[in-house]
Amino acid sequence: MNTIINDIVYWLGIISAIFGIISGLNLFFQYFYNRKIGFYLFINKIFLGNREVHFKLSSNFKFSNSFELFKKFNEVLHESQEKYEMVVNLKNHKMYNIRNGIILDIQCQDPIDDTDLKDVFIQVIDAGVTLRTGLDIISLFGNLIPKLGNKLNISDQDYNFQILYDNRKNPFIGMKLKAFSNDNIKTFQCKVNYYALLPNQYKGANKTIDINKSNLSLNDENYTNLSEAAKVLLAV
Repeated sequence: MNTIINDIVYWLGIISAIFGIISGLNLFFQYFYNRKIGFYLFINKIFLGNREVHFKLSSNFKFSNSFELFKKFNEVLHESQEKYEMVVNLKNHKMYNIRNGIILDIQCQDPIDDTDLKDVFIQVIDAGVTLRTGLDIISLFGNLIPKLGNKLNISDQDYNFQILYDNRKNPFIGMKLKAFSNDNIKTFQCKVNYYALLPNQYKGANKTIDINKSNLSLNDENYTNLSEAAKVLLAV
């Protein structure tokens, strides 16, 4: 009888130790997942890499000559060795199908003021893709468009990144607000410091991420910083 009781106590001790280890590992995981951006991204890339994300990525600047603009962009494409197909080929509007699915649209619009500088707008079209593909698009955009600006000697080039939440819940709306359901939340607006995402790059900088019910948006003149923030935000 004592032997049976001793065996039960022994196995209960082992089970208790196992549950203790599991509990400790869970606390460790939750701490790093909720507090460390790098760990959070690593886990999401593994388990949520096929989750669909919808976003817009664009750049705008002013330039005088549309012919020179597209000539230099073709040089950038050639140097990058990216495979592409011309989908639209007009004088002031061209659209490129890169890597058989990434549509890049470049428009050069006449100025509305008295200057000779045209408004150039570059954007990724219909970027409703998986998280992994979204990260590839952000990298591709960074390999092409900043180089185009350098070739054209553009000193004032802006970048914009937006995530659309039209068909899914905005993860930045807190649990208490989510209890009302998404349909019952009429408006939601929040501004978050870049510093919260990229403390090393943005310490002391006065830049914000604009978060609304159906989308978020951020602007920057530095594509490297914008792309790093965009990768973090896509994984949320």
